[in-house]
Amino acid sequence: MKKLLLALTLLCGTFLGSAQTYHSIYVGVWTPTSVGIPGQKVWINVYNGTTIVKRMSGYSDSSSFGGYSDSISSSLIFDSIVSFSYDCNGNKIKGVASPMPPNTWGMYEDTITQTCSMNSYTGTAGVTYAQSTSQANTIDFTDNSVGAGFQGTKSTYFCFYGDNDSALVNSKFSHTYPGPGKYYVQYSFTESDSSIGNGYFSQDWYRDTIEVLPFNPPTFCQAAYSVDTVNSGNGYAFIYNNSTPSIRDTNYTTTYHWDFGDGDTSNLPFPAHTYANAGAYAVCLTATSIDSVGAVCTSTFCDTLGIDSVGNLIYKNSGFTLTVKEPTVGVEEFDTQAIFEVYPNPVKDILNVSLVSEGAKVKAYSVTDLKGSVVTKGLVKIDEIDLKLNLTKLQNGVYLLHLISNDGVQSHYKIIKH
Repeated sequence: MKKLLLALTLLCGTFLGSAQTYHSIYVGVWTPTSVGIPGQKVWINVYNGTTIVKRMSGYSDSSSFGGYSDSISSSLIFDSIVSFSYDCNGNKIKGVASPMPPNTWGMYEDTITQTCSMNSYTGTAGVTYAQSTSQANTIDFTDNSVGAGFQGTKSTYFCFYGDNDSALVNSKFSHTYPGPGKYYVQYSFTESDSSIGNGYFSQDWYRDTIEVLPFNPPTFCQAAYSVDTVNSGNGYAFIYNNSTPSIRDTNYTTTYHWDFGDGDTSNLPFPAHTYANAGAYAVCLTATSIDSVGAVCTSTFCDTLGIDSVGNLIYKNSGFTLTVKEPTVGVEEFDTQAIFEVYPNPVKDILNVSLVSEGAKVKAYSVTDLKGSVVTKGLVKIDEIDLKLNLTKLQNGVYLLHLISNDGVQSHYKIIKH
């Protein structure tokens, strides 16, 4: 009974100090041993004589009192109220004082005793967390609290981060800590419904110690571009975006940012840019890739480019155009009768040619640049099964490899020298 009297004293003090504009109502939902039961639906009928002049409902709160409080305007004429609920078997249970007149403080108070309660309408706080893969000392939080299970409530979330910082948060939020270490997190989940008087209120807490680990940024990406020295010239510079993973790799989401060194930029993977003035420019490429689990990798590569006075790379007396091209990732065959495997591609020094079809063998080969000039060619010995071409002396760029098999079938491949 002390619990009930304490609750009533607090409520009474509130309403007596407000010029008696409202009549206060308090209904406790208790077990037979006077323990409050949270989350129980309570109905209240307000009577004037035998006529119901107002109906109200709400839920007992999650405090130890298990109480539902509400108020009625003093302008409403009535003389008693009846409170009731239901037990686990669906039996209607009236308050022990119903129908009840006001007490000596002008309050209407009652108690409903349940031997077996209905399903409890109380929420359970919970939150999951993981260290950010893109920001140092940052933890990403996601609420996984379980709601009370009825309509019309508003959920609010509050977090004490354990580093002398706290905030009202959304169901998904992040926090950056001052550095690696262990932090004691306290997270509250609150449900309330102000549409039914003072309404239902439930609050639960989740507490845990989390550890912020030293930040190790992902390294699965690498920004890179190479200059096509074979085809650049005459006011044009061609480069290849060789970044990994490539834009066509569906296992990653990759974006690019080009800084052309003259104040202009582009977010295209293969842009073209015209320089107004001669000179050498620091061209920087930043590649950002996100993998399937959301890890973010960022890499930047810079180099200096230009065209000279005779149209060659480095400098030029007037402006020039820089064009970024997409390289061939792997081997590109120009016919449907590919009987050889050519690797690695792009190639730095030794290019291997191996047979795919049984009995096939390279008889002759030639390598040309994109202008059609032959840079190397030769015949293959009869007892030589696999061909190894040394391309170390070739300038970086794109070339075409032409192969003729022992039965006269021709195959053509685009190769990249870097």
